[in-house]
Amino acid sequence: MAPLPIAVPRAAQRAFRVSIKVVHSMYWTRLSLPSALLASLLLAVPTFASETLTPPAKLHLDGIPAIAADMAAKTAPYTDVAPVSLLDWHPNKREMLLSMRAGNTVQLHRITAPGGALQQLTDFPDRVQGASYQPRRGDYVVLGRDSGGDEAEQLFRLNVDTRAATALTDTARKYSRGPWSHAGDRMIATSVPLDKSGRSDNVSTELVILDPLHPERTKKLAVLPGTV
Repeated sequence: MAPLPIAVPRAAQRAFRVSIKVVHSMYWTRLSLPSALLASLLLAVPTFASETLTPPAKLHLDGIPAIAADMAAKTAPYTDVAPVSLLDWHPNKREMLLSMRAGNTVQLHRITAPGGALQQLTDFPDRVQGASYQPRRGDYVVLGRDSGGDEAEQLFRLNVDTRAATALTDTARKYSRGPWSHAGDRMIATSVPLDKSGRSDNVSTELVILDPLHPERTKKLAVLPGTV
């Protein structure tokens, strides 16, 4: 037996259809809200990997891809390298005397064990040009350095324990270190006069022997024409 048709007023039909639309809209809004919120958060928070280096304003780049910031950070330790030069071995200990840039100038360092940390020995305003241990005991170092950028190298005795430096040479001449004696108590050095006027007539080189512990005992060995 078929159900009897029921007459529903038009106003009630319209109200029912509106209710269905509201429920449908609320249902899909609740489902889509978490996904929309997640997408907006992902777009709003940049990841470190997507950041790139900003080139200087005056540098024009053409066809060069952007460089990721994380790649630059990983490669920085391999591009910022300070050259290290071996100057001498300690005569009795497992120590090395090295030169390496410290700040704006090259200074003396030492390393006292394999894989050990570098110990800075000097902190002069001018660069150290070279150095060597006393060849028997190694309790001090003779080094050469300029003063005020004058490129007039002078020799100094450096106590490696106290870091105290003592001048050994006359500032009126430019000196260069030579070899040590077999006894290790004296050193050969050469020197040329410093002509403040800029003239270089009759330039000669003096060959001297100096005692780093007693610089007042420096003796002239020979005078050679020209420079060596």
